[in-house]
Amino acid sequence: MRILLWIVVGLAGAELGLRWVYLFQGRTPDMWRTVPFSRLGGELAGLWVHDEALGWIPKRSTTSEATREHPKYTIVGDATRSNGPGSIRSVRPILAVGDSFTFGQGVGDGETWPAQLERRVGVQVINGGVFGYGLDQTVLRIPRLLRNEIQQVIVSLIPEDIHRMRFSFLFGLQKPFFSLKGDELLVGNTPVPQSPFPSALVKGIPQFLFNSALVNFGVRRILPEGSVLRSQFATPVVQDEVDEEKVYCALLKRIELSVGGRPVTLLIQSSHDLARGRDTMEKLAACTRGSGFSIVDVIPELESLRTRDWKQYEGLFRGHLTAAGNAWVAERVAASLSTTSALP
Repeated sequence: MRILLWIVVGLAGAELGLRWVYLFQGRTPDMWRTVPFSRLGGELAGLWVHDEALGWIPKRSTTSEATREHPKYTIVGDATRSNGPGSIRSVRPILAVGDSFTFGQGVGDGETWPAQLERRVGVQVINGGVFGYGLDQTVLRIPRLLRNEIQQVIVSLIPEDIHRMRFSFLFGLQKPFFSLKGDELLVGNTPVPQSPFPSALVKGIPQFLFNSALVNFGVRRILPEGSVLRSQFATPVVQDEVDEEKVYCALLKRIELSVGGRPVTLLIQSSHDLARGRDTMEKLAACTRGSGFSIVDVIPELESLRTRDWKQYEGLFRGHLTAAGNAWVAERVAASLSTTSALP
Protein backbone atom coordinates (compact mmCIF):
# COMPACT_ATOMS: atom_id res chain seq x y z
CA MET A 1 0.00 0.00 0.00
CA ARG A 2 2.86 2.34 0.88
CA ILE A 3 4.51 1.62 -2.45
CA LEU A 4 1.30 2.46 -4.30
CA LEU A 5 1.02 5.72 -2.36
CA TRP A 6 4.57 6.67 -3.28
CA ILE A 7 3.86 5.89 -6.95
CA VAL A 8 0.79 8.14 -6.90
CA VAL A 9 2.71 10.93 -5.15
CA GLY A 10 5.57 10.56 -7.62
CA LEU A 11 3.29 10.72 -10.66
CA ALA A 12 1.46 13.74 -9.25
CA GLY A 13 4.78 15.47 -8.60
CA ALA A 14 5.97 14.69 -12.12
CA GLU A 15 2.71 16.05 -13.56
CA LEU A 16 2.96 19.29 -11.61
CA GLY A 17 6.66 19.66 -12.38
CA LEU A 18 6.17 19.11 -16.10
CA ARG A 19 3.30 21.62 -16.20
CA TRP A 20 5.53 24.17 -14.46
CA VAL A 21 8.28 23.58 -17.03
CA TYR A 22 5.79 23.86 -19.91
CA LEU A 23 4.38 27.11 -18.58
CA PHE A 24 7.90 28.48 -18.02
CA GLN A 25 8.62 27.66 -21.68
CA GLY A 26 5.49 29.54 -22.73
CA ARG A 27 3.55 26.39 -23.57
CA THR A 28 -0.05 27.02 -22.57
CA PRO A 29 -2.42 24.20 -21.51
CA ASP A 30 -3.89 24.17 -25.03
CA MET A 31 -0.54 22.83 -26.23
CA TRP A 32 -0.58 19.70 -24.07
CA ARG A 33 -4.29 19.16 -23.52
CA THR A 34 -6.41 17.18 -25.96
CA VAL A 35 -10.19 17.13 -25.69
CA PRO A 36 -11.74 13.83 -26.80
CA PHE A 37 -14.20 13.35 -29.61
CA SER A 38 -17.13 13.65 -27.20
CA ARG A 39 -16.36 17.39 -26.72
CA LEU A 40 -18.48 18.07 -29.79
CA GLY A 41 -21.11 15.73 -28.39
CA GLY A 42 -23.45 16.57 -25.53
CA GLU A 43 -25.58 19.56 -26.44
CA LEU A 44 -23.83 19.74 -29.84
CA ALA A 45 -24.37 16.07 -30.73
CA GLY A 46 -25.96 15.71 -34.15
CA LEU A 47 -25.46 19.40 -34.97
CA TRP A 48 -22.31 19.07 -37.08
CA VAL A 49 -20.93 17.09 -40.00
CA HIS A 50 -17.46 16.52 -41.39
CA ASP A 51 -16.28 18.97 -44.05
CA GLU A 52 -13.21 18.36 -46.23
CA ALA A 53 -12.30 22.05 -46.42
CA LEU A 54 -13.14 23.26 -42.91
CA GLY A 55 -12.97 20.18 -40.68
CA TRP A 56 -16.58 20.42 -39.54
CA ILE A 57 -19.61 22.64 -40.15
CA PRO A 58 -23.11 22.88 -38.67
CA LYS A 59 -25.46 20.26 -40.10
CA ARG A 60 -27.93 21.87 -42.50
CA SER A 61 -31.65 21.98 -41.65
CA THR A 62 -31.20 20.51 -38.17
CA THR A 63 -32.90 21.38 -34.89
CA SER A 64 -31.98 20.13 -31.42
CA GLU A 65 -34.50 19.71 -28.65
CA ALA A 66 -34.39 22.20 -25.79
CA THR A 67 -33.78 20.64 -22.37
CA ARG A 68 -33.52 21.97 -18.83
CA GLU A 69 -29.73 22.22 -19.28
CA HIS A 70 -29.45 23.23 -22.93
CA PRO A 71 -31.31 25.58 -25.30
CA LYS A 72 -32.77 24.77 -28.68
CA TYR A 73 -30.32 25.08 -31.56
CA THR A 74 -31.68 25.60 -35.08
CA ILE A 75 -29.39 25.24 -38.11
CA VAL A 76 -30.91 26.49 -41.37
CA GLY A 77 -30.31 25.37 -44.94
CA ASP A 78 -27.06 27.26 -45.57
CA ALA A 79 -25.44 25.76 -42.44
CA THR A 80 -25.86 28.96 -40.42
CA ARG A 81 -27.78 29.41 -37.18
CA SER A 82 -31.30 30.72 -37.10
CA ASN A 83 -31.96 34.03 -35.34
CA GLY A 84 -35.23 32.70 -33.96
CA PRO A 85 -38.89 33.58 -34.57
CA GLY A 86 -39.46 36.97 -36.13
CA SER A 87 -36.00 37.17 -37.66
CA ILE A 88 -35.54 39.83 -40.32
CA ARG A 89 -34.94 39.25 -44.04
CA SER A 90 -33.00 42.03 -45.77
CA VAL A 91 -31.98 42.79 -49.33
CA ARG A 92 -28.47 43.62 -48.08
CA PRO A 93 -27.71 41.57 -44.95
CA ILE A 94 -24.66 41.57 -42.68
CA LEU A 95 -22.53 38.43 -42.33
CA ALA A 96 -21.15 37.54 -38.88
CA VAL A 97 -18.52 34.80 -38.62
CA GLY A 98 -16.53 33.39 -35.72
CA ASP A 99 -16.50 30.58 -33.18
CA SER A 100 -18.92 29.37 -30.48
CA PHE A 101 -19.18 32.90 -29.04
CA THR A 102 -20.71 33.96 -32.37
CA PHE A 103 -22.71 30.76 -32.83
CA GLY A 104 -24.14 31.38 -29.37
CA GLN A 105 -23.41 28.17 -27.52
CA GLY A 106 -25.48 28.01 -24.36
CA VAL A 107 -28.23 30.44 -25.42
CA GLY A 108 -31.35 30.21 -27.58
CA ASP A 109 -31.58 31.09 -31.26
CA GLY A 110 -32.89 34.59 -30.59
CA GLU A 111 -30.43 35.32 -27.76
CA THR A 112 -27.12 35.20 -29.66
CA TRP A 113 -25.36 38.51 -30.26
CA PRO A 114 -25.96 38.31 -34.06
CA ALA A 115 -29.70 37.84 -33.43
CA GLN A 116 -29.80 40.69 -30.91
CA LEU A 117 -27.70 42.90 -33.20
CA GLU A 118 -30.20 42.22 -36.00
CA ARG A 119 -33.04 43.55 -33.87
CA ARG A 120 -31.02 46.59 -32.80
CA VAL A 121 -29.99 47.73 -36.28
CA GLY A 122 -33.07 46.50 -38.19
CA VAL A 123 -30.96 44.63 -40.76
CA GLN A 124 -30.64 40.87 -41.23
CA VAL A 125 -27.49 39.45 -39.61
CA ILE A 126 -26.47 36.01 -40.84
CA ASN A 127 -24.97 33.99 -37.99
CA GLY A 128 -22.08 32.06 -39.56
CA GLY A 129 -20.36 31.22 -36.27
CA VAL A 130 -19.19 27.63 -35.71
CA PHE A 131 -18.37 26.02 -32.36
CA GLY A 132 -14.71 25.13 -31.86
CA TYR A 133 -13.35 27.12 -34.82
CA GLY A 134 -9.94 28.73 -34.91
CA LEU A 135 -9.42 31.95 -36.82
CA ASP A 136 -7.99 29.89 -39.69
CA GLN A 137 -11.28 28.00 -40.13
CA THR A 138 -13.30 31.20 -39.80
CA VAL A 139 -11.29 32.83 -42.59
CA LEU A 140 -11.76 29.80 -44.84
CA ARG A 141 -15.52 29.84 -44.19
CA ILE A 142 -16.05 33.48 -45.27
CA PRO A 143 -16.03 32.90 -49.08
CA ARG A 144 -18.52 30.06 -48.72
CA LEU A 145 -21.06 32.35 -47.03
CA LEU A 146 -20.29 35.59 -48.88
CA ARG A 147 -23.22 36.19 -51.21
CA ASN A 148 -23.29 39.15 -53.59
CA GLU A 149 -25.94 40.99 -51.60
CA ILE A 150 -24.03 40.98 -48.29
CA GLN A 151 -23.11 44.57 -47.44
CA GLN A 152 -20.49 44.05 -44.75
CA VAL A 153 -18.76 41.38 -42.66
CA ILE A 154 -18.19 41.09 -38.91
CA VAL A 155 -15.29 38.79 -38.00
CA SER A 156 -15.46 37.87 -34.33
CA LEU A 157 -12.68 36.18 -32.42
CA ILE A 158 -11.57 35.37 -28.92
CA PRO A 159 -7.83 35.05 -28.20
CA GLU A 160 -8.16 31.25 -27.97
CA ASP A 161 -9.02 31.29 -31.70
CA ILE A 162 -5.47 32.52 -32.36
CA HIS A 163 -3.96 29.66 -30.34
CA ARG A 164 -6.16 27.13 -32.18
CA MET A 165 -4.34 28.03 -35.39
CA ARG A 166 -1.36 25.96 -34.12
CA PHE A 167 -3.23 22.71 -34.41
CA SER A 168 -4.15 20.29 -37.18
CA PHE A 169 -6.17 18.19 -34.73
CA LEU A 170 -8.52 19.74 -32.18
CA PHE A 171 -11.45 18.55 -30.07
CA GLY A 172 -10.78 15.04 -31.35
CA LEU A 173 -11.22 16.13 -34.98
CA GLN A 174 -8.92 16.94 -37.89
CA LYS A 175 -8.82 20.56 -39.08
CA PRO A 176 -7.02 22.68 -41.68
CA PHE A 177 -4.25 25.07 -40.73
CA PHE A 178 -2.19 27.81 -42.37
CA SER A 179 1.57 28.14 -42.61
CA LEU A 180 3.84 30.62 -44.34
CA LYS A 181 6.40 29.85 -47.01
CA GLY A 182 8.14 33.15 -47.47
CA ASP A 183 5.25 35.57 -47.85
CA GLU A 184 2.92 32.92 -49.27
CA LEU A 185 0.08 31.69 -47.06
CA LEU A 186 -0.42 27.93 -47.50
CA VAL A 187 -3.31 25.75 -46.34
CA GLY A 188 -2.31 22.41 -44.81
CA ASN A 189 -4.12 19.18 -43.91
CA THR A 190 -6.60 19.50 -46.79
CA PRO A 191 -8.70 17.78 -47.85
CA VAL A 192 -9.32 17.32 -44.15
CA PRO A 193 -9.55 13.60 -43.27
CA GLN A 194 -12.21 12.28 -40.97
CA SER A 195 -10.98 11.20 -37.56
CA PRO A 196 -10.90 7.39 -37.56
CA PHE A 197 -10.75 7.11 -33.79
CA PRO A 198 -13.74 5.08 -32.48
CA SER A 199 -15.89 7.42 -30.41
CA ALA A 200 -17.00 4.56 -28.11
CA LEU A 201 -13.37 3.84 -27.23
CA VAL A 202 -12.66 7.51 -26.57
CA LYS A 203 -15.62 7.70 -24.21
CA GLY A 204 -14.14 4.82 -22.22
CA ILE A 205 -10.86 6.65 -21.56
CA PRO A 206 -10.77 8.63 -18.27
CA GLN A 207 -11.00 12.35 -18.95
CA PHE A 208 -8.00 13.26 -16.80
CA LEU A 209 -5.69 11.44 -19.22
CA PHE A 210 -6.58 13.92 -21.96
CA ASN A 211 -5.66 16.80 -19.62
CA SER A 212 -2.33 15.35 -18.45
CA ALA A 213 0.94 16.95 -19.49
CA LEU A 214 2.76 13.79 -18.34
CA VAL A 215 0.64 11.50 -20.53
CA ASN A 216 1.11 13.87 -23.46
CA PHE A 217 4.88 13.87 -22.88
CA GLY A 218 5.01 10.07 -22.76
CA VAL A 219 2.79 9.52 -25.78
CA ARG A 220 4.94 11.80 -27.92
CA ARG A 221 7.96 9.63 -27.17
CA ILE A 222 6.38 6.17 -27.32
CA LEU A 223 3.78 6.14 -30.10
CA PRO A 224 4.84 6.51 -33.76
CA GLU A 225 4.33 9.80 -35.59
CA GLY A 226 0.99 9.84 -37.41
CA SER A 227 -0.66 7.09 -35.35
CA VAL A 228 -4.29 7.62 -34.34
CA LEU A 229 -3.57 7.17 -30.64
CA ARG A 230 -0.73 9.70 -30.77
CA SER A 231 -2.95 12.28 -32.46
CA GLN A 232 -5.65 11.71 -29.81
CA PHE A 233 -3.38 12.27 -26.81
CA ALA A 234 -0.75 14.56 -28.28
CA THR A 235 -2.31 17.29 -30.37
CA PRO A 236 0.13 18.10 -33.19
CA VAL A 237 1.63 21.57 -32.85
CA VAL A 238 2.07 22.83 -36.38
CA GLN A 239 3.31 26.36 -35.71
CA ASP A 240 5.50 28.05 -33.13
CA GLU A 241 4.87 31.39 -31.41
CA VAL A 242 6.63 33.45 -34.12
CA ASP A 243 4.62 31.85 -36.91
CA GLU A 244 1.39 32.47 -35.00
CA GLU A 245 1.89 36.23 -35.17
CA LYS A 246 2.91 36.19 -38.82
CA VAL A 247 0.02 33.95 -39.83
CA TYR A 248 -2.45 36.18 -37.93
CA CYS A 249 -1.21 39.23 -39.88
CA ALA A 250 -1.43 37.32 -43.16
CA LEU A 251 -4.96 36.10 -42.37
CA LEU A 252 -6.18 39.66 -41.81
CA LYS A 253 -4.87 40.51 -45.27
CA ARG A 254 -6.59 37.42 -46.68
CA ILE A 255 -9.89 38.57 -45.13
CA GLU A 256 -9.48 41.97 -46.80
CA LEU A 257 -8.94 40.32 -50.18
CA SER A 258 -11.80 37.84 -49.77
CA VAL A 259 -14.58 40.32 -48.94
CA GLY A 260 -14.42 42.20 -52.23
CA GLY A 261 -14.14 45.72 -50.83
CA ARG A 262 -16.92 45.34 -48.27
CA PRO A 263 -16.47 47.00 -44.86
CA VAL A 264 -15.10 44.64 -42.21
CA THR A 265 -15.55 44.94 -38.46
CA LEU A 266 -13.13 42.95 -36.30
CA LEU A 267 -14.87 42.11 -33.04
CA ILE A 268 -12.41 41.08 -30.32
CA GLN A 269 -14.13 39.30 -27.45
CA SER A 270 -12.80 37.20 -24.59
CA SER A 271 -13.65 34.21 -22.49
CA HIS A 272 -13.65 34.60 -18.71
CA ASP A 273 -9.81 34.60 -18.73
CA LEU A 274 -9.37 38.30 -19.50
CA ALA A 275 -5.68 38.51 -18.55
CA ARG A 276 -4.67 35.83 -21.03
CA GLY A 277 -6.88 37.40 -23.68
CA ARG A 278 -5.37 40.85 -23.18
CA ASP A 279 -1.80 39.53 -23.30
CA THR A 280 -2.46 37.63 -26.54
CA MET A 281 -4.07 40.54 -28.33
CA GLU A 282 -1.41 43.02 -27.17
CA LYS A 283 1.21 40.91 -28.97
CA LEU A 284 -0.86 41.18 -32.14
CA ALA A 285 -1.90 44.81 -31.75
CA ALA A 286 0.27 46.15 -34.58
CA CYS A 287 -1.36 43.81 -37.12
CA THR A 288 -4.81 44.55 -35.76
CA ARG A 289 -4.37 48.33 -36.01
CA GLY A 290 -2.78 48.05 -39.45
CA SER A 291 -5.61 45.96 -40.90
CA GLY A 292 -7.72 48.98 -41.85
CA PHE A 293 -10.77 47.25 -40.31
CA SER A 294 -13.15 48.84 -37.89
CA ILE A 295 -12.09 47.44 -34.49
CA VAL A 296 -14.49 46.67 -31.64
CA ASP A 297 -12.31 45.43 -28.78
CA VAL A 298 -14.47 44.73 -25.74
CA ILE A 299 -11.67 43.32 -23.54
CA PRO A 300 -10.69 46.69 -21.94
CA GLU A 301 -14.32 47.46 -21.14
CA LEU A 302 -14.82 43.99 -19.67
CA GLU A 303 -11.78 44.53 -17.42
CA SER A 304 -13.18 47.86 -16.30
CA LEU A 305 -16.62 46.34 -15.65
CA ARG A 306 -15.10 43.53 -13.60
CA THR A 307 -13.46 46.14 -11.36
CA ARG A 308 -16.52 48.39 -11.07
CA ASP A 309 -19.38 45.88 -10.90
CA TRP A 310 -18.36 42.28 -10.31
CA LYS A 311 -21.96 41.08 -10.13
CA GLN A 312 -22.85 42.48 -13.55
CA TYR A 313 -19.61 41.14 -15.00
CA GLU A 314 -20.30 37.63 -13.69
CA GLY A 315 -23.79 37.82 -15.19
CA LEU A 316 -22.29 38.08 -18.68
CA PHE A 317 -20.66 34.64 -18.57
CA ARG A 318 -21.72 31.07 -17.97
CA GLY A 319 -18.90 29.23 -19.68
CA HIS A 320 -19.84 31.12 -22.85
CA LEU A 321 -21.80 34.37 -22.95
CA THR A 322 -25.20 34.40 -21.30
CA ALA A 323 -28.18 36.04 -23.01
CA ALA A 324 -27.27 39.21 -21.08
CA GLY A 325 -23.65 38.88 -22.21
CA ASN A 326 -24.71 38.52 -25.84
CA ALA A 327 -26.93 41.61 -25.47
CA TRP A 328 -23.97 43.53 -24.00
CA VAL A 329 -21.80 42.62 -27.01
CA ALA A 330 -24.58 43.37 -29.52
CA GLU A 331 -25.01 46.86 -28.04
CA ARG A 332 -21.35 47.67 -28.59
CA VAL A 333 -21.25 46.29 -32.11
CA ALA A 334 -24.42 48.22 -33.01
CA ALA A 335 -22.85 51.45 -31.73
CA SER A 336 -19.80 50.86 -33.92
CA LEU A 337 -21.84 50.05 -37.03
CA SER A 338 -23.96 53.16 -36.62
CA THR A 339 -20.86 55.36 -36.84
CA THR A 340 -19.02 53.50 -39.60
CA SER A 341 -21.75 52.50 -42.07
CA ALA A 342 -24.93 53.60 -43.77
CA LEU A 343 -27.21 51.38 -41.70
CA PRO A 344 -30.73 52.71 -41.19
